[in-house]
Amino acid sequence: MYQDRISDQAKARPPVGEADLRLYLGPNADSYVHYRDRARAGSRPFLWHWNWWGFLFPVPWLFYRKLWAVGVALVLLPVLLDALYGFGTQMGIALAALIAAWGKPLVIERAERKVRQLDGLGLVSQHSIEWLRRAGGVSLPGALLGALLTLSLLGLYLYGKFPARLPGCEAPMVRATVLDIARDNAEQTGLPADQVELSGVRQEGVARNGPGPGRLCSAELRAAADRLPVEYEIFWQSRGEGRYVIDLRLRDE
Repeated sequence: MYQDRISDQAKARPPVGEADLRLYLGPNADSYVHYRDRARAGSRPFLWHWNWWGFLFPVPWLFYRKLWAVGVALVLLPVLLDALYGFGTQMGIALAALIAAWGKPLVIERAERKVRQLDGLGLVSQHSIEWLRRAGGVSLPGALLGALLTLSLLGLYLYGKFPARLPGCEAPMVRATVLDIARDNAEQTGLPADQVELSGVRQEGVARNGPGPGRLCSAELRAAADRLPVEYEIFWQSRGEGRYVIDLRLRDE
């Protein structure tokens, strides 16, 4: 098991000083030191150390604990796999579970590595304390950044799953498109292209002439005293991409 390897590696090297380790870990150091001691003793199964913060908020938690590289990988890997193979969501959940299970070992391993690095630098006591505090501890701005990244990815995911609703009959872009169609077909309608207006717009029901259910709308094209009843349908051309089609025709009175 992974914890067995951690315990074997830990026993092969002399443990770093607990005071330095606590100084580097910062908040909640007791939990991590206690876990390290348990892991060294090999007296507790690895999966008992489940980190709900790491599972529910993996990127904010990783950035909070200054595990920047792991956090960036956790952001990019699901996006890349989703673009290539379409299973980024499943991979994201799996990676969050791995962070929940391996979060504490990652933090401890990094802490011990940094403390040993400090020993190699040969700093005097006061400089050592300052170095450990700067290198270790936690980062509230990092947690905020991780939260913003997570919310952005969630927003993109939801936008892809729930695309924009089909626009209404009186939506500005719909009205503009209907008028453009009418002006392009001024010879057929008999209305002067530079004077035509749209009025009396209302939704009549559900249109079914397109590839899927759409909106059936009625209106009047006006130019001076002339009135021409029309109807138009709005239906999706590509719902995932937010593209729709408008079909304009004369209405039988």
